Amino acid sequence: MPRVIGAVLAFAVLAGCGGGGAPRVALASDSPKVNAPTSTAIVNSTYPSTVELRDAFLAAGGLCPSYSEQTDATEASSQADCNEEIVLSVYPTDAAKDRVIEFRKSTADVIGMSILVGPNWIVNAPEDTLRTVAPTLGGVLMVESAS
Repeated sequence: MPRVIGAVLAFAVLAGCGGGGAPRVALASDSPKVNAPTSTAIVNSTYPSTVELRDAFLAAGGLCPSYSEQTDATEASSQADCNEEIVLSVYPTDAAKDRVIEFRKSTADVIGMSILVGPNWIVNAPEDTLRTVAPTLGGVLMVESAS
């Protein structure tokens, strides 16, 4: 009997039972989707550049057929196009990211808006693409149709 109790206690410690620890972060591999890509991307991660954001975007089910880094981004520290519809951006500060969001909101009635906003990044893509990657990448989906 002592062996069974010891084994149960060891399992409880290894499994993190006790409620006092930090909450577990959901991993992409925790997703119940069949044939979902395996990834070490953590929901709501920050990324140092669009290279890492692109890798997480791909692992989340997004497509980036023609990755091309841009050098003319005014607010982003790193920006890249995946094609004509998908743009990945990483921001150095919350203020820089917030300025871009406010600008996008101010033009949404004219050109529409479909963005996924994370801690230091924005993915600009069609809504269906964003809905595919959001469960893995996290972020806040912001969609508004043009008038």
